[in-house]
Amino acid sequence: MTTTTNDVIVIGGGHNGMIAACYLAKAGRSVTVVEALPTIGGMSATNTIFPEAPDHLINEGGLDVTLLRCSNIVKELALEKYGFGQIVPDPPYAYLNQDGSSLCIWRDPVKTADEIKYFSPKDAKAYIEFVNSISIMMDGVLRFMRTHPTRPNLIDLAIGGAKMLAHPSKLWGLTRYLSSSHAEFIEETFEHDMVRGPLASMVPFLPIEAESTGWALIYFAVIHGVGVSRIIGGSGGLTDALARCLAAHGGTVRTSAKVDQIIVDNNRVRGVELVGGERLYADTVISAANAKVTLLNMVPKGTLPHKEQIQANHIPIATGRASSFKIDIALREQVRMTRHQAWRKQHMGDDTDLRIPGHCSLPYENHIKSWNDCMAGRLPSPLHNFTIFPAHADPTQVPKGQDSVWYWCGVAPTQPTEPWATLKERATREAYQYMSQFYDDIEGIEIARRVMTPDDLAEHFNVPFGYVYHVDTTVSRFGPFRPSPAYADFTTPVEGLFLSGASMHPCAGIAGIPGQLAARVALRKTAGGK
Repeated sequence: MTTTTNDVIVIGGGHNGMIAACYLAKAGRSVTVVEALPTIGGMSATNTIFPEAPDHLINEGGLDVTLLRCSNIVKELALEKYGFGQIVPDPPYAYLNQDGSSLCIWRDPVKTADEIKYFSPKDAKAYIEFVNSISIMMDGVLRFMRTHPTRPNLIDLAIGGAKMLAHPSKLWGLTRYLSSSHAEFIEETFEHDMVRGPLASMVPFLPIEAESTGWALIYFAVIHGVGVSRIIGGSGGLTDALARCLAAHGGTVRTSAKVDQIIVDNNRVRGVELVGGERLYADTVISAANAKVTLLNMVPKGTLPHKEQIQANHIPIATGRASSFKIDIALREQVRMTRHQAWRKQHMGDDTDLRIPGHCSLPYENHIKSWNDCMAGRLPSPLHNFTIFPAHADPTQVPKGQDSVWYWCGVAPTQPTEPWATLKERATREAYQYMSQFYDDIEGIEIARRVMTPDDLAEHFNVPFGYVYHVDTTVSRFGPFRPSPAYADFTTPVEGLFLSGASMHPCAGIAGIPGQLAARVALRKTAGGK
């Protein structure tokens, strides 16, 4: 079976694929996006998944937006014209203790430090010094994240480097921060568990005791810099706006259209073949699917040269043996946090609604234990957890007076000694027991739930181990090494085949920059540039 020919086919209707498609369509190319799932959005999709709760919008993947805010994508694609909107909650995050106490991470670092002072004046001072230090580095890092990893804008990077060199006394501290483990830096710098806890739990990217993982804490500079937003209507509000943008420029989207293989002839891409045999032809294909899945499963065997094939084989995914475990819940009433709200009123003297920020609550020592458990194939207890009630920042996501729960564990074993089919019920029960220490009777007001193990996430999103970051976020897999040196420039050895998505520079998350950069490279290459 065949269909009409396009200039470009984009594999994957997540936000990176849709952004690449919009840039190409805006440049005058005829573009079709093919998405395997019944709706667009991928790991940033928002859907109604519960027949019992048809008006509850459920965010299937990520929620918080940071790096997209650092780019010019929204402006260049005029996404607000197509219905895109953001809310910036403040505070964006809060750490909850089992005794009822809480620590809010405000956008203002001074306000955060003032709150830390309640628990440890020493840590409050150290926190300000820490944020000031990483903020010096942040400008240069963001400039690099926005630029092509192997063809950077040298003038722009020089400006960022000059700003760092203007603070020579801070450079040694920054070097230490980049070279130490996440755990080592936290323990050297902070003493109180109410500070150590969120510093560990909010950035569970890599084994906390592994070398050179302290860089993950740069996320706190992002929080205090560009801030954290949530998209009105759920994270799928971004891809909905992109779909309208794409349609306005003549592009199309096909859902329930899973790619079986990429068609290659004489080392030149010719299109894609869908499951079922239908062929779509194009001289340019951009895959926003996982890079390893694209190169090993979609590109015909024997196509890649030896060196490039070896590098594709060894793209690291979840080598820390930890991935995600997720629970989505629809509630008939709004959740309550009676004990924690009373503590804030008494001890902090404010009426901050703790249901708006995202919550982490795992004690620091348990966080270390969780990573060790995953490496040994054990189910951690308690599970690392990150919980958000999206409707308290954006009431449009649920019926009036009701609620939903977005529960995510980022440290769940990928290779447990017991299969996830038998662990699923135990992990769910323990998650609910743990949540009961912070929230009043979630089970009593529950309408429906969906539980997704790493195996479920892997099948649903076509990502090995259900690993939401696509490729390990180690220092050795950033910039010109992500996902490997042979593919870091968004091109492949197959002429006309390009890579995008969370596997590519700068990183995963709701960023959009991989889609923007891939589109720029494809436009340059297909216009005869180099």
